Amino acid sequence: MAATAGHLTGWAVPHCYGTALLTRSQLKDAAKDTTMPPEVSPKGTPLGPIGTKVLFENEHIRVWSIELPPKGHQPLHEHHHPYLIVPISEGKSVMRWEDGRERQLSDVAGDIKYREASGGPHELFNLEDKTKMHSILVEIKTVGMSA
Repeated sequence: MAATAGHLTGWAVPHCYGTALLTRSQLKDAAKDTTMPPEVSPKGTPLGPIGTKVLFENEHIRVWSIELPPKGHQPLHEHHHPYLIVPISEGKSVMRWEDGRERQLSDVAGDIKYREASGGPHELFNLEDKTKMHSILVEIKTVGMSA
């Protein structure tokens, strides 16, 4: 069906609404529903954000700031894209996966690390008693970008 501004009835919408034709009213209602259901782990635990705040985002990358106070904790989350981690502060931390696996980390300021998507939901714990943990995480949303 041709897309015209005045004729919305009869659009086929694949996605969560199936392939049924939607009326104009259904399309308006669907357009209003922009909330995504919360992501949950395989064990049903709600997943949180990857970092403290998004500093920059476009179609290729998303840049997060991760800041944890001494003995702080980043809630359960999951990476769906490969990423770079750039420690701003130095210190020790641990990644703990929902299945019990752990990875001990020792951050050195400016020592950039590349990581593939996480392999499952995990938490991050700052093990330092007096030092705030601060890193920049750059998610790589698209691979093989051309100029």
